[in-house]
Amino acid sequence: MGRRFPILSMDTDLSRFESVILCAPVWAGGPACQLMTFVDEAELHGKEVAVVLGCGGLRPERALGIIRGTLEAKGARMVAGETLNVGKLRGEALTVAARDLAGAIAAKLS
Repeated sequence: MGRRFPILSMDTDLSRFESVILCAPVWAGGPACQLMTFVDEAELHGKEVAVVLGCGGLRPERALGIIRGTLEAKGARMVAGETLNVGKLRGEALTVAARDLAGAIAAKLS
């Protein structure tokens, strides 16, 4: 929808990091508005960014495309874009899927 919602200021200086992992839900087929506000405001130029979007199955590839374009416009490089279908996974299955996904992303960032 292209809307941005206000978020609290972040006190972390991202200049110390080469890579950043962003996690958010998919809302109405796009990345959550708060994630987009963060990307607008954060200094991500030159960073490698991995994105994890939690979804219930509603067009997560569209949401990944939106965030990829926004990151590239800011001079960041999206090195991983993953979705976690939280609508189908529960309990231990969700924990295992999240752990496996975290391992795969860590491997892409190293």
